[in-house]
Amino acid sequence: MEIKKPVPINALAKISPRPVCSTERTVRERLARLSELIRKDGAAYPLTPVLVGLWIDAFADLTPQQVDAAFSKAERSLKAFWPSPGEVRAFISTAEASAAEAEAAERWEIVRAYAVKLSPDYPEKNPPRIRPRTQQAIAAAGGLDRIRDCDADALVWCRKEFIKSYVRWGELEQDQYLLPDGEIKNLLTEAARKFLPGPKNAGPAEQAKQIEARNGV
Repeated sequence: MEIKKPVPINALAKISPRPVCSTERTVRERLARLSELIRKDGAAYPLTPVLVGLWIDAFADLTPQQVDAAFSKAERSLKAFWPSPGEVRAFISTAEASAAEAEAAERWEIVRAYAVKLSPDYPEKNPPRIRPRTQQAIAAAGGLDRIRDCDADALVWCRKEFIKSYVRWGELEQDQYLLPDGEIKNLLTEAARKFLPGPKNAGPAEQAKQIEARNGV
């Protein structure tokens, strides 16, 4: 009977590939695709190991979804010149802004439908609960009564203000969590608190606060 010798640890290191995180894998895949789109001298743009490593390091703090969004935007916008990692990263904010506006528009349609069916004379027995973010957007739009009763021209303004407030809330939240602890973060947190509806709000804001945090709205 043949006795198998144990494989040395250093040999295992050579035959076992280094684990690749999903972000790194996404960067590699999107770089290969981008190199085919932005060609050099009739061939795919040359990707050296050093160049690929620099791109992986530049995107290491992002999620695969953010990497995909940035590269997808870059593919539609860049034409002839190979970009730097920073140029592609810059597309993330525009991609996320578009997604936030789409989400805000969807929330607006839900709120608008609710406001239309809401009776001004009979309070609801079991009103739905609405997230503070949506509450603030309702207040910015003038309140549920205004959303329900205003004419078509004013409704365009209400929708615009609702979406702007909804998107701005998300930006403040993102900025707050991305910053390290310290004086600047504290100042931004205080600014966010002033932006959010508080107990001193009256009128439309108070009306919006009567409906509290609901998942999905």
